[in-house]
Amino acid sequence: MNKKLKFAYGYVLAFASLMIIGYVMFMGLTYLTGGDMMRAAIVTGVFVILLALGCISLQRVKATADHFKRNVGIERVLLPLYAVFCVVAFVPFSHFWTVRAHNDEIVSAFQEAVTASKTMFDEYDDYARQRIDAYRSSLKKSLRSGKQASRGFKANTLGKVSGSDTIMLNNMVRTLQLQLLPAENDSVRSEATEWLSKAEEGSSVWNVFLLGNIRKIQQAVDTWHQTMERAAGSVLSNEELQQDEEATAYKGTQYLTAADKLSQVSARCQKMQFPLPLAWLIGLVCFPLLFLPYLIQERHTKSRETLLGGIGQQTPSDTDHDYDNVHHIVLYNEVSIPKGKAGMHTLTKHEQWRDQLSESDDQYQMIQTLTEEEGMTPDDLLQLLHQDCNLLDAATVKQCIDSGVFSTEQLIQANKFVDGFVDMLGTPMRDVLPTDKHIESLDGVSTEFYFWGIPSSGKTCAIGVVINAAQEGSVAESVKVLGDCQGYDYLSELMSIFTGNRECCVLPGRTPVDANFAMRLNMTDYKGLVHPVTLIDMAGELFCYLYWKENQLTQHFTRQHEKAFESFNNILVGNKTNSRKFHFFIIEYGAEKKKYKGQTQDEYLTCGLRHLEESGVLRDATDGICIIVTKYDHVFTRIQEGEDINNHLSDFLYRNYGGFLTLLRQYCKKYEIAGGFMPDPVPFCIGEVCFKNYCRISTEYAKDIVKIILRESKGFSKGRLARLEAHLRQ
Repeated sequence: MNKKLKFAYGYVLAFASLMIIGYVMFMGLTYLTGGDMMRAAIVTGVFVILLALGCISLQRVKATADHFKRNVGIERVLLPLYAVFCVVAFVPFSHFWTVRAHNDEIVSAFQEAVTASKTMFDEYDDYARQRIDAYRSSLKKSLRSGKQASRGFKANTLGKVSGSDTIMLNNMVRTLQLQLLPAENDSVRSEATEWLSKAEEGSSVWNVFLLGNIRKIQQAVDTWHQTMERAAGSVLSNEELQQDEEATAYKGTQYLTAADKLSQVSARCQKMQFPLPLAWLIGLVCFPLLFLPYLIQERHTKSRETLLGGIGQQTPSDTDHDYDNVHHIVLYNEVSIPKGKAGMHTLTKHEQWRDQLSESDDQYQMIQTLTEEEGMTPDDLLQLLHQDCNLLDAATVKQCIDSGVFSTEQLIQANKFVDGFVDMLGTPMRDVLPTDKHIESLDGVSTEFYFWGIPSSGKTCAIGVVINAAQEGSVAESVKVLGDCQGYDYLSELMSIFTGNRECCVLPGRTPVDANFAMRLNMTDYKGLVHPVTLIDMAGELFCYLYWKENQLTQHFTRQHEKAFESFNNILVGNKTNSRKFHFFIIEYGAEKKKYKGQTQDEYLTCGLRHLEESGVLRDATDGICIIVTKYDHVFTRIQEGEDINNHLSDFLYRNYGGFLTLLRQYCKKYEIAGGFMPDPVPFCIGEVCFKNYCRISTEYAKDIVKIILRESKGFSKGRLARLEAHLRQ
């Protein structure tokens, strides 16, 4: 993917077609110009060069890796112009096939012309001999009749010719003979006959020299005829007395026949007519092949422009599987963020306690502190749990029950929703223990989807539910897990947690600090296209490490962090593939103020994004991005009565992640990612979560991520036409 084809089979076919077109055009132009091969060669050369340049230019413009809008505009102009130019080139191309259709007629007329040209000499010889014989006879007759010749002839009284008169008669005949039949006539005749015979050999319209030979024969015949006419036009003075003018005239019948036949051939070769079916058939094979490099060249995956306009996406045609129809959060302009009740709201005491508990790393200790220092009662805590059952994690709830802060019955009475989960309290968290956490490189042709987020942002759970949604069959027709990938064991464990018909599941715990996993899947959409995808779960601590490294906070560094960074460099910098890349950035709703090792999500995400840009990942390898707002279900515990949920989320994102969003928007525009515009964030939740650790899985929002994956990934057909197309690209 994302490579400009250079020596593919498609180019070989286009080049072969261009050579055929060039040769046939040259033949057609040679006939149109009456055999002017030099002019035909020059015009053909210009056409071939322009056809080749157009073919290459169309393919290169389509394969461009930047300035997509401008280049698609050029493509929209160049493509019809090239098509028109091909139509113009088709005119001389088709003319040859018109000439070829009259091959027998042309060859027959040409051969008749050659035959007539040869017999010109015989005709002239016959004429000369007849004239000489007539001259001799007339001289003898005049002498015998006793007529007095005015040029020195004398007759005696007996009517006999004297010896001197005989000599003089022979001299006069000899003079006429030398005039009409000079000595070089035989050699000229022999050379001309031999030359004409060679010109006649292999006479066919496929012989590009046919018309050139006709022109040369015409010139030679004219020269020979003029020579014969000059010789025949000279009449001896006493010959005028012996013969009338008609007897001495040379008619040149064979010359007229040859000239007429040669003119017929030239006229037939130059006469244009509507293209014949054979010309259309061959033209419709050869000329479309010139477009083959353009057709088999894939548009750069980063481009959102198409030839006919709109967004270039692989969306199924039926509305039941519309991959564009996803939930999204409409972001308002950052300089005019709507200020509703959320913007002016003053936090109550309960809301302050809620935030303190949410941001605490040791929630049970925080409960004790709030109880002792701020007078928070068990009823206050139960009221907070009534509003949000995910305020406390399962371990903290278990501690509260065991220590008597509140009872199980009080908890269920405060929030009926937890009734199905309290029996699971004490169930140990599931650890994801992969066998290989280090990635050297990515193998295979696929679209790579990277999931970025800080620790505890819900990234691992999101990937697990997305895989579950893909396997359900409502968005993707089928999913095949490929076992030859580094993250196969990790993927298998996620599937064991999130798939199946269990009432609820225990969510996985935090993955190791240096854990990076690459999971390969083949997703088949409802058009039958197979989408090879690689889901890469990047270590949450990676963005943290980048921030610490940039700010020289070396006290946080560990060897595990460095190993996570090595995997990043391996797959995105050092050993990066040519596959298209898409980045999901995970933002955890409700954790905007929560600090991890002293910094917020926004600080880590902004620094990580900046490093992706500096390392060239966004410039060279990123086709699209998407912001996923996880734990979307928590919104309903924080939104004020009457407040618009979209306004709330837009305000939330800009207030707490303004630096990250602003930088991301700039990079999208700078590197033409996602068409140059930052897409709207996508809300996400994994289902009904309770006590942060237990969940009834729901794939409603995960299906949106599957749609995005199918929409943004390259789909391959399994049909014969697709295989042929793949071979042409090789």
